[in-house]
Amino acid sequence: MTPESRQSGASERVSIVTPFGIRFWDPALESQVSDHLEVVAYPEHSTAQGTRAQPTASGVYAFHHLPGLTRVEYPHQVPSSPPVQRRFVVRVSDPRGRFLPLAFEEDLPLTGVYPSNLPCASPSLRPPGFYLFSAPTREAPSSMAIVRTQLETQVEQAETIGSAPAAFAVLEIAAPGGRTYFGLADRRGCTAVLFPYPSFVAPAGTDASPPPAVSRWPLVIRVRYRPASLRFPQAGPTPDLRSILCQGPAWFTYGNPPRTELNAELVLGEALVLQDRGASSLRIAPAPGSP
Repeated sequence: MTPESRQSGASERVSIVTPFGIRFWDPALESQVSDHLEVVAYPEHSTAQGTRAQPTASGVYAFHHLPGLTRVEYPHQVPSSPPVQRRFVVRVSDPRGRFLPLAFEEDLPLTGVYPSNLPCASPSLRPPGFYLFSAPTREAPSSMAIVRTQLETQVEQAETIGSAPAAFAVLEIAAPGGRTYFGLADRRGCTAVLFPYPSFVAPAGTDASPPPAVSRWPLVIRVRYRPASLRFPQAGPTPDLRSILCQGPAWFTYGNPPRTELNAELVLGEALVLQDRGASSLRIAPAPGSP
């Protein structure tokens, strides 16, 4: 929630408060996403038409004229009254296809630029912006690593056992150096995770310069999947992002016994495609007892 000043007539200046401003962030490129997004807010449990955010000069998406928040936007024009908060569902989409659509809920108004204004013990740990997740069709620059997979889960169909997309599962990539990267599955279970190549570390006792012609890095793969815990705001097509990220751990079910982790090797300049042996996908299932 940030104040603005707008000129009205020859001398009158009107103060307007923005009830919600949000900064979006691409974790793959470590850069702000400031254009070509569609960001729309809907009052919770309401059939009112959505309100579209507009990017500011600094690339922050700002909302105005949100239903029920007039007294917040125009504090000098509306009689004073106790502070009001309303819950909104915010939906984000990318017509350019770089990022997956997202939905989340927030109580508005909020002060400052979300989420970089979140309270945190250390300001350095505050997120630089609201993280977006790469669409499975996104191409990776030559300077970046990419991991792709299609996640499936076992389902019972009549008297047979088949498979279905593990929609909205979370893929975790643990890379050398203690960094973990995340990707979301779309409705087809397709996932792509883009991230910088890890630093090259030469084995002990060898010359660290130059690096070998082919650099390889070990990765540890985990997945989170519990579809029963997903919440769909206003019966929309996309679950609430918090419910996606809070899914419990899942198993990789290929082989016996099932495993909670997979080991993989990343090769410089090559896309890593994760799949079960003899298949084009990875089959997963919620781990018993996971939240």
